Amino acid sequence: MLTNGLKRTLQFYSNGFDNKTYRVGKNDKKVKIYNKKIESNLDVPYELTRIEISRVYDDFPIKEIRKFDFGTDNFPDIYLNSYICSLADYTDKTLYAIIFAVQNGYPIKELSRAYKEKIKKLFEGGQRIKFTNKDANDVFRKVIFSYFINYNRFN
Repeated sequence: MLTNGLKRTLQFYSNGFDNKTYRVGKNDKKVKIYNKKIESNLDVPYELTRIEISRVYDDFPIKEIRKFDFGTDNFPDIYLNSYICSLADYTDKTLYAIIFAVQNGYPIKELSRAYKEKIKKLFEGGQRIKFTNKDANDVFRKVIFSYFINYNRFN
């Protein structure tokens, strides 16, 4: 489940079963989430979800890369779609139906404020994917470093 708390464009593409792609936003801070296993034709018994974030930056001196701060404000709220309903969920039949709808692609932004909060609380209990600033910066620096090492090696 992906929440679009910001006023950004949300596009959803489905080619059936687990071949789905979500796109949030356009241009700077665009996010794309898709099934990497299908794209790569990998035969592995587990899920491979890929999250790509596109950023547009002005020139930044590579020698200052250690000072660069990617920031986690670029990441959307993402929750695993594996919430298991408890007996308490069955007492509110509307909430139970909404959980099912959201897990199957219904946009959370279309819910009332009260149900948005209820659904978010249910999914946050261990189902939220948290991105840390340290991880974002580490990945960013490794990609830049790898690019320039490989670029210099072959040119």
